[in-house]
Amino acid sequence: MESSRRWWIRPASGTVLGLVVVTLLVSAALGRATVQPIEPTALPPAAARSVAPADVELVDVVPTPEVSTTPTPTPTPVATTTPRVDPTAAPSDEDHDEDDGGEARDRSEPKQKPKQKLQSRPRSTPTATCRPNSVRPVVKIGWLGNLRDARIDESSGLTMSTRHADLAYTMNDEGESPQIFAIQPSTGRTVSAFDLRGAGDLRDPEAIRSDLRGRIWLADTGDGHPGKSGKKNGQPDRKHVTIVVFDEPERGRRGAVPSRRYTVNFSNGPHNAEALAIHPTTGQAFLISNAKVGRVYRLPNPLRPGRNVARATAHLMPSFVTDATFTTDGRFVLVRTMGSSAVLIFDAKSWKRVGSIPAPRMDKGESIAVERGGSTAILGSEGRRSPLVRVALPASVKTASPAKSRC
Repeated sequence: MESSRRWWIRPASGTVLGLVVVTLLVSAALGRATVQPIEPTALPPAAARSVAPADVELVDVVPTPEVSTTPTPTPTPVATTTPRVDPTAAPSDEDHDEDDGGEARDRSEPKQKPKQKLQSRPRSTPTATCRPNSVRPVVKIGWLGNLRDARIDESSGLTMSTRHADLAYTMNDEGESPQIFAIQPSTGRTVSAFDLRGAGDLRDPEAIRSDLRGRIWLADTGDGHPGKSGKKNGQPDRKHVTIVVFDEPERGRRGAVPSRRYTVNFSNGPHNAEALAIHPTTGQAFLISNAKVGRVYRLPNPLRPGRNVARATAHLMPSFVTDATFTTDGRFVLVRTMGSSAVLIFDAKSWKRVGSIPAPRMDKGESIAVERGGSTAILGSEGRRSPLVRVALPASVKTASPAKSRC
């Protein structure tokens, strides 16, 4: 009986010892797994804002440790600052609360409210001079329409207004009493018509042009009508020609407009000149003769009361020039001729031809005017209901504006 008791005691003692060892091992394991990390002390929002850089956002990050008995790789520390986001940038996928293509969230967990971000004040930026998203008007290239006014039967010149949008001026090339027509190029409609007081009787007006001072020059410089004033063999015989200058009136003006008359003589005898070009920055005016071999003549700057002499230059031009104008920046001269539908391009300094612009064929290429902005030009012709055509200037000829747009 005693020996039997001892057999039961030994196993019991071994079993108790084993249980104690297992208990100690489990306790040690549980002790390592339940150790809670020390949470960092969060700064108040005011203090965080005072120590943060000016170019970053501040995000309150509260770490939530996970309890796990298996070793896991050390996670990359979460940065508490993020680059400043441009408020004008379009929202991206990262700005949404939902993660595209990520693991599904545990539906049993309540959805946590996203942490509020403290964004520093953005740096001041210069105020834009125009709206980048503004819609620019579409410019129609090609045929615009026809002059509707039956009184305009021999339009011989064209110039754009320097004061009003979509407004130009033209006139007939004959008539003792000069009458100026203000037209709308986009429709061919006549806005108004007015006379020039002080201009006197004119013989053959051939060109009209605006200058940098907002004045309009009417060049009564034509001499191409045989039989007038005893003309022999169709040769020019006018001893002097006339230039009339007047201030551009208000839109829709009717009645007489005051003007000043100037007398001009060519330095080498009479010529038939149908083109007048005025430099947009210097105000220097030039006449171009209409002949088999044309020539450039320089007018006095400014014109003076009494006689003014148009001095011949060494610059030769193509045959039968009917009109010419500078580009709005003064770098080039655009020339029309009787024998070609194309617009010829000349360098304004050397007066050498540097290119041409294709244009629809007209019965007579009579006039040209560069539109405001310097990227397009309007072409005109003679005859009743004469057409108006807009052409685009090449990129190398377009005006380089002194104050470039930010749009």
